[in-house]
Amino acid sequence: MDDDNKKWTISKYYKDKRNVTLRSDLPCLWVGARDRQVRVPSEFCQISPDQVFKKKFNENQTRKMVQQATTNTTKRRQDIEEAYR
Repeated sequence: MDDDNKKWTISKYYKDKRNVTLRSDLPCLWVGARDRQVRVPSEFCQISPDQVFKKKFNENQTRKMVQQATTNTTKRRQDIEEAYR
């Protein structure tokens, strides 16, 4: 991204400008109009329970979704809590 006529990575921008260290294993979300390159780190996003996803999953995404959906609920909760930490 460009800011003040400098090239920045998203993680460097947030570290230098906002004093926030981003997790390297989380993706950024592309938000807004398709003709703009607006990326927001996952740490700053919140998905509402009724959020709609209109695009079709690819084969890998579908496989992962089915694996997660068929996981024991206690195990899934532990995995989520561990990822959150």
